[in-house]
This record gives sequence, structure tokens and C-alpha cells, in this order.
Amino acid sequence: TYVSPQFQARFGFPINEVMGKSFQDFVHPHDTPKALIKIGELLATNDSPSALMHRIKNKQGDWLWAETKGSLDPHTGEVILIVRDASEKKAQLAQLKLQSNMLEAVTQSVIMFDTDWCVQYWNKGAERLFGWKKEEVMGAILPKGTMTSLSTQEEGMKIMDQLQRGIPWEGEYLVKNKQGNEFTALVSNNVVQDEHGKIIGYIGISTNISQTKKVEEILLRNKQQLELAIDTAKLGIWELTVETGMLEWNDELLKKIGR
Repeated sequence: TYVSPQFQARFGFPINEVMGKSFQDFVHPHDTPKALIKIGELLATNDSPSALMHRIKNKQGDWLWAETKGSLDPHTGEVILIVRDASEKKAQLAQLKLQSNMLEAVTQSVIMFDTDWCVQYWNKGAERLFGWKKEEVMGAILPKGTMTSLSTQEEGMKIMDQLQRGIPWEGEYLVKNKQGNEFTALVSNNVVQDEHGKIIGYIGISTNISQTKKVEEILLRNKQQLELAIDTAKLGIWELTVETGMLEWNDELLKKIGR
């Protein structure tokens, strides 16, 4: 019985083409069942249901995204539908979904916190690395020491303080998983800011480098053992770097050749 000028302007219909028609005449067929359920809830309970995101056809026949919320007129019992253009909101949601899918696809652990250190995002990489499922941690403030070794908790508090001051942090850090097993991770922590530069959260990206650390330790130990054996046997050795053509030798070789 009434169509606002805003609806006419946004969707292009003159009032005579809208008056007397059903809401279903403008809603996408795939969205019609959901719309009817929402209207049914409204009529049955007289309580406004949550807004419905759906497609609606404009004068040119294009399908645009809209957000509709209904209520009942307390005097006449008529259904009042407030329809807002949701094209930009839908595009933003699609972009967020794409970003979420991309974060789920990476192998590293990606965790986001709000400024109160409540977990806001926990990808599959975090589930694999730390052992907790998303539903176990979402919205929670993780107790002190949940993912950090006892020996690094003090350093962790300093890192958190640094982030709260807007200063990123990156480095190797001893962490632990749900089973209590400790391992070394390469961690990159940064702040998340809004368009005005205000800190609205923190993001941490972690990679398990424990195997790399083990290999480094083995190589260092082998190098030290080799150097000890060379010194003990008083061997003269030289080394040629092919890429640069640089020739290096130790003191024992210099003695043997008389230099």
C-alpha cells in the first residue's frame, strides 16, 4: 500500500508498477523460499526476525543484492518491509570470504586477536601446528603459557607490550602445542589497523622450523668435529670458492709451504 521514494529511486520502478504487487514479484526465485520463511516468522510471532540478504530485480531486469527487514504495523497489522541496497556490503563479504579462503589455504599458522587478546581467527595451519581446533579457541583469551614454553613466557609478555605500542616483532620463538610438546617456530607478529591508523587487533604467522634447527645443529656439530680433527692431525687444507674464484687456506698449510 506504500512504496518509499528511496525504493523507487534505487530500483527504478515508478510507483504504479509496484503498487498492488507482491514482494515475491521482485525477489529472485532462489531467494523466495527464504523470504517467505522470514515473513511467516514475523506473522507468527509478531517479532521482527533478523534481516535477510537476497537478490531483487530492478527496472532494467538486473539482479541487485538487498537487505530486507520486516515488522508489523501495530495499528493495521500490515507487513512493513524496509529494503536497503546491500550491493557494497555483499561485495565486502565476498572479499572477506576470499581472503579467509586464501588464509585457510596457506600452510603456516595464522592467528588473529582483537585488542583484548581474544582469538578472532584461527586457520587450519594453526590447528595443525598447535593442535587446538578452531571451535576450541574462537573468542577466547588464551591463558598465559597456553602456547608458550615456560622459558619464553617473560619474553612473550614483552612482545605483547611491544605490539600494543604498534611495533611489529619477528624472530625464532620456543612454543608448545596442545600435547605439551615444545618446538621452535619462526614467528612474525604485526598490528592490524583501521583506516584511521588505530590499532584494532594483532596477527601472528608461525612456521615450525624445528627440523631446520636440528639440521643446523648437526651441521654445526660436524663442522666443529671436523675442525678439531684437522687441528689434531695438523692437516693443511685449502678451499676454492668456484663462484668467486677465491682461494682460502688454513695456518697449517701456510707453515707447510713455508709462508
